[in-house]
Amino acid sequence: MASLTEGVESLTTLVSGSLTTLLGGESPSGSLTEGSPAATDEQESPDRAIGIVSELKSSAALFAAFAFGALNLPGTLTISESRVTSAASSVSTSRPVPDSDLLQAFVVLDAATFGFMLICVVVSQQLLYRLGDGTYGKLRFGTEDAPDARDSALGRLTTQYGFEFRMARLAFGLGLVAILLATVVKTWAVFDSSIAFPVTSVIGVSSAAI
Repeated sequence: MASLTEGVESLTTLVSGSLTTLLGGESPSGSLTEGSPAATDEQESPDRAIGIVSELKSSAALFAAFAFGALNLPGTLTISESRVTSAASSVSTSRPVPDSDLLQAFVVLDAATFGFMLICVVVSQQLLYRLGDGTYGKLRFGTEDAPDARDSALGRLTTQYGFEFRMARLAFGLGLVAILLATVVKTWAVFDSSIAFPVTSVIGVSSAAI
């Protein structure tokens, strides 16, 4: 009687395993080859990649806001001109002090910072949309025994979404260069050499560290 019971249990286990395999369950001896489609239950969540891109986007947005605010030059560095358009209204315009090449260069560099950071924000937002379209993690490049760096969040960003991710990083890097140069130029345009030289040294050390 005990042998009959054990036989029935073994048969039940065998049938259950066969049904699981036919219905798409995990096969004990199955393994993923390089670049093979990942099983549904083995697809990775894009949360980590979304977090990386969101951090890049947030940093770029902060720099863009700072650069936009820096375009409002102090009153001592601008010339205001008013033009009467009617009996009850007038239009006022401001422009940098003439014959100040350094100040004009600062405005150009600051505007470049704003433009590059804005590009980074927009491209990062488009990348976030792509990360949420369900295609993330559909291919696996490694196995449990031989993991591949391309299966990591950063690895997928540089391979599967390489164009958008590299463009966002390039725009962010150019924006950093522009804002550092703008800081140095504005310092030399506003202050004398006793202040501008130490500031330039600090910015140079910071640039080297970055």
